[in-house]
Amino acid sequence: VSERRGRNYRTVFSESATSSPQQIGFIYDADKLELEWTREHPQIDTSGRLRPGFSARFHGLEDDGIDFGAMVLHLASGSSHKRAALRAEQLAMAAEVVRAEIEESGDADYVLLGDINTAREDEELAIHDPTLQDGAGLSRQANAMSCTSYWSKKSSNPLLRPSALDHVYLAGFGERDAQVPMESGTHCAERLCERYESTDKLTGSTFYDVSDHCPVYFEVSARSDDPS
Repeated sequence: VSERRGRNYRTVFSESATSSPQQIGFIYDADKLELEWTREHPQIDTSGRLRPGFSARFHGLEDDGIDFGAMVLHLASGSSHKRAALRAEQLAMAAEVVRAEIEESGDADYVLLGDINTAREDEELAIHDPTLQDGAGLSRQANAMSCTSYWSKKSSNPLLRPSALDHVYLAGFGERDAQVPMESGTHCAERLCERYESTDKLTGSTFYDVSDHCPVYFEVSARSDDPS
């Protein structure tokens, strides 16, 4: 990707994958951002069988460049009340970590994002939003689209259903360009978050050959708006 796009992309991933080969991490443009550190947070794996939280701190390379903390999450999946309660526990732990890192850095700019797996939708967000706001000053950013992923009830069922599992929470971050709406890409954008039928990549586009989740886009300024 770096060669095709003429960019200097770097990747950094968490080390703990528990029983799953999936890991979480960051991709960043090293010509624009410097990675100061990364940390793994096993306490966010509250059951001992999930993924930890993974945080980092970035600095812009330009004079007065943006600087911020970040955490990526992939929380427990499942639509049962028990799994929803587990996700609430995980986010409470994440809020504690974010608050501590903001206090440590003295910088209120922080982004928490990832697959929060809010299968129970508004019922869960009514719990998560105040947990992250009261615990770390994080506010969920509205997505102009109503979905961030699709799912199928059974592999033999061609009907793909939209869902909103991925979220972005910001603290501080006056650098976000509020004039540019946050949106989901790939098949979420192609299908406008409507149900559709598909059984293979010829009819399912990126759902089958990339991921059931869609990338979520938003814009920030390269320059910091923090006081000098």
